[in-house]
Amino acid sequence: MINIRKERPEDERRVEEIAREAFWSLYFPGCHEHYAIHQLRKHEDYLRELSWVIEMDGDLAGGIFFSKSKIVGRGVRRYVSEEEKRSAAESTRV
Repeated sequence: MINIRKERPEDERRVEEIAREAFWSLYFPGCHEHYAIHQLRKHEDYLRELSWVIEMDGDLAGGIFFSKSKIVGRGVRRYVSEEEKRSAAESTRV
């Protein structure tokens, strides 16, 4: 049976192990995907409420993770969220 549910703190290590096993030496010797997931969870742009895991017959089989993102580049206007606009407006108030 397949079950999709929110990730819990006790799932984190196993999810990272699954990512390591899935990507190990797939494109080059070793892999970095499990470490990227680990670091993502510490970042301010990580959206914990959108982290899901997949269970197959009660065992963790994978996960999906999301973070906020920004587009920056030469000649490209940076997207500013409504939250950033409010924060900037509050910091300039006298």
